[in-house]
Parts: sequence; C-alpha cells; structure tokens
Amino acid sequence: HLSHHNRLGAHAMAELFSSPSETFEDGDILFVTHRMKMAGAKGPMPPEWAAGKLPDAPMNVAFNFFSDVWRPNEPYRNMFVYSLSMFLERLVLMISDKVVAVTGYNAFFPNKPKSFHLAAANHARLATVFQAAVIYFFGWKALVLLY
Repeated sequence: HLSHHNRLGAHAMAELFSSPSETFEDGDILFVTHRMKMAGAKGPMPPEWAAGKLPDAPMNVAFNFFSDVWRPNEPYRNMFVYSLSMFLERLVLMISDKVVAVTGYNAFFPNKPKSFHLAAANHARLATVFQAAVIYFFGWKALVLLY
C-alpha cells in the first residue's frame, strides 16, 4: 500500500500494467481514470494470443467510458456515465477477484513476479471467505453491501 500513492502522473497506465516490479509505480492511476484524462500509453492491452480476436484497445472499463462516452458541458449525461462505469468496474472486479482467488494469478499484470501474484491471490481468497461469511450470516441482500 505504501507504493499506492506515490508519483501520481509520473508513469503511463500501460507501464503500470506491464511493469515487472512487485509494487505499483503509480497506484493512484488506477483510481483517477474516472476523473481525468491520462497522458501516455493506456493499458492493459489485450494479450498477444488475442490479437485479431479482440479490439486493439485498452481493456479498461473506466478509461473506455471516460474517454469515449464523456461529453463536455453535459453534466447529467456525465453523472450517468460515471455511475455506470463505476458499476461495471465493480462488477468486473468482483468477478476477476474470484478468478484470481481460484487461479492464483492476475492476468491484468502478466509481468509481475510470483510474489505479487501470491499476495494478490491470498488477498482475493481472504476477501472471498469474508464475502461468503457475510452472505451466509446476513443473506443475499448483503451483496449490496459487498458490492
């Protein structure tokens, strides 16, 4: 977490996703894509095996919504776009978190070392156990709180 708020804007989003470093060079970039246009190359890009099968565009809900659908001087539209992008991003994270918990690997960060993936998997597994316990004790309506 200490690397999470360092050097905002010093690195492009693509660098964050392709870096082999165990920490994030600029963890804030993951959170500001909803609020500002980012300079430099975007990311994460589709994996090489998907070339020609997926659009050659970043696989990033927040960035794609913000850059493609956001309109200047249309505050109500932009409130809706922002809310929808957050909803879709949370949905993707809720699903990808379970994939990381099961596989032990976060495919959004293919160049990160094993220690990064192990820590991410352990976090995802612990979060899954906590979420399952909340649902068990409080029922399915608790998904609103977990979301």
